[in-house]
Amino acid sequence: MTGTAVRAGACALLARMADGSAAVGLVLLAVDPATGLARGALIGGFLAGLLSAPHILGPVVARALDRSRHPGRILAAYFTAYAAALATAGLTVGTAPLAVPLLAATAAGACGPLLTGGLSSQLATWMAGQTDDPREPHRHGGPHGGPHGGPDGAGAQARPEACPGGPPDTARTDTARVPGRPAERAGAVDSADTGTGNAVDATSPECHGDAVAAEGGESGGGTAAGGGTGPGPDGSADTTGSRRVEALDSATYGAGGILGPMAVTVCAGFGGARVAVLAVAGCALVAGVLAVGLPAAGSARGAGGPGMGLRAVLAAMWRSLPLRRTTIGTCLAETAGGALPIAGALLAARLGHPARDVGVLVTALGAGALAGSLLVSVRPPRRLARTLPWCAAVIALAYAGAAFAPGYPFALACFALAGLADGPLLAATLDVRSRHAPAGGRARVFVTGAGLKIAAASLGAALAGVAAPLGARTVLVLCALVVATGVVAMRGLARG
Repeated sequence: MTGTAVRAGACALLARMADGSAAVGLVLLAVDPATGLARGALIGGFLAGLLSAPHILGPVVARALDRSRHPGRILAAYFTAYAAALATAGLTVGTAPLAVPLLAATAAGACGPLLTGGLSSQLATWMAGQTDDPREPHRHGGPHGGPHGGPDGAGAQARPEACPGGPPDTARTDTARVPGRPAERAGAVDSADTGTGNAVDATSPECHGDAVAAEGGESGGGTAAGGGTGPGPDGSADTTGSRRVEALDSATYGAGGILGPMAVTVCAGFGGARVAVLAVAGCALVAGVLAVGLPAAGSARGAGGPGMGLRAVLAAMWRSLPLRRTTIGTCLAETAGGALPIAGALLAARLGHPARDVGVLVTALGAGALAGSLLVSVRPPRRLARTLPWCAAVIALAYAGAAFAPGYPFALACFALAGLADGPLLAATLDVRSRHAPAGGRARVFVTGAGLKIAAASLGAALAGVAAPLGARTVLVLCALVVATGVVAMRGLARG
């Protein structure tokens, strides 16, 4: 793993720790008796909500990533702004007029989408080494040991060569390659200028003796607004290297979701809730420092262009069958996921445990998700997208099992099983977005998808609150049915 990959991975982990624990820290601060708020729980709820609501602005702020040749600098600016806004909120809760921390939390929330989907849209390129960083050595050779034309030896820049055995004017174009990936089909290039991401044949397959055809159909790379097959916008196919990177990205979400709240709890115990919020802001600030040093995007990405408009990106997401099915299915799964904290509290009470033991259930869910992501990163399936409906089916069965759990240990096992399937589900979702997002709107596709999932989770939490009088069993059964509906929406991916 290169230094750039390690730096990008550390940046992602710290950013996801901040994203996963900021709301927890603000709620703890608001309800802390030392803060002196009369209605601390209500104010804490408002602060947490304001961290999530501005995610609807994600597609707007993400356009800067699609246009920039240096997305790391854009991310660093937003991470730093997030840290400053969160620190302001933490310092002013209980010490300044209420409007000040509320506005600060809103500002932090507006930067939040780039800590999640925005960072994911760039992470695969950095962790795979597809950059224009002259500091990176030439590491990868051609299919027969010869060098590639990319600035880091990965073939990121197209370079025509004479095709042996073919007419003199026939050329071969090498596309971007990722460590551990087989060479793409000869002549497959990314249509970065048009943003379609479709492949164009420049010569016959004989030009590469050991090249493999890019996978087509619903699980192949590169299908965007106008259909077609071939490599995705980054020139990649659905191969072991890309699947492993998406799984590692998914693992940072799981690890951040566990380590972040854990760090808040420890800091609050030693220094108080206000110190805990400042520690979370520090995580975002360090992530920004790491991001600013990340190299420029590879030329295969087509960065630096005007970028696609929001309407064009949304149209591309709808016309691309894999993106449409994945977005609908995962939003339904996330709707059920948003209901889990309430359902878990109801379930713990029904099984004779205090409602606060919902924290143990949610921790089991997060630990399972982390384990699932790491498992996929070690042994990635050959076609990761095909696992989406199967993972969702396991989650639905786990929710149904928890609904009829005879005891708390069985319920704990069901939540862990749901998490074990949720980790690969997220990895597969990132993989589909990475391979089917149009080149000119890649960041917007990631951020839009993430924003829709956050909105779905908020809807699920609200609906769970409405259904709470019906009891834990009813709420969990409804969660299982919602996820099962998502399985139906994603069914075509299993055949892709």
